[in-house]
Amino acid sequence: MSQNSGFWVVSGLMWLAFLGKAPGLRHNRDPLYVLVCGVLLLGGTCFACANPDVIGVVNAATGIPNVSAPLVYAMLTVESALVLTLIIYWRDWSPEKAGRWVRWLMVAYGLAVIGIVTLFALGDAPVERRVDFDPSPGPRSSGK
Repeated sequence: MSQNSGFWVVSGLMWLAFLGKAPGLRHNRDPLYVLVCGVLLLGGTCFACANPDVIGVVNAATGIPNVSAPLVYAMLTVESALVLTLIIYWRDWSPEKAGRWVRWLMVAYGLAVIGIVTLFALGDAPVERRVDFDPSPGPRSSGK
């Protein structure tokens, strides 16, 4: 079993849950239902794209070192926005108040995604770095 197989397991489970709910999208336009489906679909995609093996493939395919970083972080930002939107709609607010908060949320998170892409474009990272923020176990300093 690969060291990165956990990413595929989580992705597969989220996509499987999405596929179980997806047929209901034809007849159910409830914002909560649609948001849950979006969270499941995008969450599975985030885990798949955050897999170091996929990061390497995407970086190699585009020829741009570390191009996966803004892609993954932008997707995670959008995933966070979807989850917060889901929480907003779960609250017992009027549709007008919920809509107002969601619009502000989308503007704020949209600006964050633009910031991620802009800062990546302005930065210089000529060497591919796949696992800088990977919490996988490895040698640790004892701090002594």
